[in-house]
Amino acid sequence: MHLIIPIAILGILTLVNFAIPCESGERIGYVMTILLSTSVYLLLLAAALPETSDVVPLLEIFVVLTMVTIFLSLLATISVLKVYHRSGYPPEWMIRLLMKLRCCRSSCCRKETKIRARPVTGTQVMTEDVSESIRGILKKRAVDEEPEITWQDVSGYLDRLFFILFLIVPIVVYTTIGVTSYNEAAL
Repeated sequence: MHLIIPIAILGILTLVNFAIPCESGERIGYVMTILLSTSVYLLLLAAALPETSDVVPLLEIFVVLTMVTIFLSLLATISVLKVYHRSGYPPEWMIRLLMKLRCCRSSCCRKETKIRARPVTGTQVMTEDVSESIRGILKKRAVDEEPEITWQDVSGYLDRLFFILFLIVPIVVYTTIGVTSYNEAAL
């Protein structure tokens, strides 16, 4: 356990990278420090493992896969920073995609429900379908108040995407290695 936990912590620290603002200028240095720490740990691990072995130790595979994940995080960080510092505006297809993502997160694209009026003075008012009029109002408002999407917005979405990706990938890798080691121990 004392060999696995430090590498797992370094892998988790990679996620913090996507929470650091692009304006700080420390993101690449942060990931490089984590990558160098992992490589030093791999050197220490190689010195502690026996030199003559027919099979590559599972611990070494674990460290190398974590190192590859951190390296891919470095490439993702570089691409996010490149997008962030672009001038001008993103292409139309990207704006439409981001508008759909924004809209799906808010309530404007969700299914409209039928609004029922409450009974007035003992008489029951019939159910009215007002979803078309609401949709028309929302479309008009969206055209009138369409927000301007910049490259900084695109980089923010990429940060969230990479955060989720680099959260899921290590979990899958660590689970696979754990299941593999458990199966080998059972044999």
